[in-house]
Amino acid sequence: APNEPSYVISSSYFDTDGYRDHSAARKVLNNAKLTWNLDDGSKINWITNYVKINADDPQGLTREQWKANPKQVNDANNLYDVRKEIEQTQTGLTWTKPLNDQNELYMMGYLGNRQVTQYQSIPAPFVGPAFSKIQENIKQAGGVIDFDRNYYGADLRWTGKELLPHTTLSAGVALDFMDEDRHGYKNYNDAEQLGIKGELKRDEKNTLWNLDPYLQASWQFLPAWRLDTGVRYSNVHYKSDDHYIVIGNTAKETNPDDSGKTEYSKVLPSAALSWQIQPELLAYVSYAKGFETPTFTEMAYNPDPDISGFNFDLNASTSDTYEAGLKSQNRLGDFTLAAFQTKTKDDIVSAGSINGRATFRNADKTLREGIELTWNKALWRDLVATASYGYLDATFDADVSARGSVAAITSGNKIPGIAKNQGYVGITWKPQTGFYAGLDAQYNDKIYVDDKNSDTAPSYTVMAAYAGYVWNMQAWKVNVFGRVDNLLDKDYVGSVIVNDSTQPKGRFFEPADGRNWSAGIRVVKQF
Repeated sequence: APNEPSYVISSSYFDTDGYRDHSAARKVLNNAKLTWNLDDGSKINWITNYVKINADDPQGLTREQWKANPKQVNDANNLYDVRKEIEQTQTGLTWTKPLNDQNELYMMGYLGNRQVTQYQSIPAPFVGPAFSKIQENIKQAGGVIDFDRNYYGADLRWTGKELLPHTTLSAGVALDFMDEDRHGYKNYNDAEQLGIKGELKRDEKNTLWNLDPYLQASWQFLPAWRLDTGVRYSNVHYKSDDHYIVIGNTAKETNPDDSGKTEYSKVLPSAALSWQIQPELLAYVSYAKGFETPTFTEMAYNPDPDISGFNFDLNASTSDTYEAGLKSQNRLGDFTLAAFQTKTKDDIVSAGSINGRATFRNADKTLREGIELTWNKALWRDLVATASYGYLDATFDADVSARGSVAAITSGNKIPGIAKNQGYVGITWKPQTGFYAGLDAQYNDKIYVDDKNSDTAPSYTVMAAYAGYVWNMQAWKVNVFGRVDNLLDKDYVGSVIVNDSTQPKGRFFEPADGRNWSAGIRVVKQF
């Protein structure tokens, strides 16, 4: 009703000891949403979110370690107490205002803060049989990552309907801004205590902003045909002010002023043509120019450990994506089918990962081709079947030359970390109230672990079963549920650390949980 806001508030707490040793995690999550329909026809949505995560990291294993004991920590003595702490608060407001039957205004604003502290296992100079001098290098940023990031932005858009026959036009501008205080510290102190913040090794202020104007048009030029087009001028500006400067007698004793700035810009057109062949069958073709600038995380470290500061040599990637597909709703079920091809220049890919720190570089050309299929159908009453299949062939489409200690890549190699085939099938009995249950299975193809395609995480199929009961009691809804994942207790690798070069070599593998179960209760009160 007008002038009567509705709202939803949720809060959750998650705590686990983890499947592997030193893999405990805790997560606090709070969400709130308010919707307000005003009597002048405008609508306000306000959303806020808070999350806090503390997670221990058992790190990757070699294949031999995984097979011997998938639960083990890589560092058996856990000297550095490798862990990560994240705290993030963000909020946003949208306002939609119809001016008349033809014109509408939309405004959006948001702001947030993200704080991250990560303790890594980069060797201290007094540990191990062969003492490491890594962190003694004046240009090395230490074994503790610590940053505090603020971000905010706005979007203003006008939409006009039927100003031209059968056409909807939109014009807008998006502004985004981010500033970051980034520090690095040794992960030890002068008393030779490990896994704590030690001496400062990095101190910089980084900023990013963009101001992107855009236009969109949708033209229903025939009853069954529609053309959607758009163009956006994307421009992103980076700046880093370095406050950690050490002047020594030689280059090896000097950490220079690494302040700098760079910017990226591109005009991005897109177009999609759709044909409503029948009321239950839609076909479409589309093209889009893509543009991906490096993130702060991707630019944070240079692949050459003897070069300090941001990696301003990293270029933005550009891509051309072509897609064709079908969408249907009929007596055989609801399904979507899409085939696509993406050609990318200067793709941002891994340049290696060592002791938890990832670096990136550009690949001249990459190619992704694939098919996606989804299907679901109500078989009988509240019995629903769901299935999906994805095929993605992702390859380097040109040689990438070596750079320093980063190896060359041969054209035709598969891009690591991507499964070529993925499949899912599930069946669920889910009425509005009362007893519900389901069974599903997930297949993932093998995944290459590095650019050389020297090894793979094997393919796997895992199953899960769940059941619960829902009560609706006036304004209250109670849901009691239980779930068993990895039903057949499959020993498999859940993820890989791409191009890991931490000693001992080959620590690519992060084993997933064996058979595990969870249970809970969810209570909702409507106001």
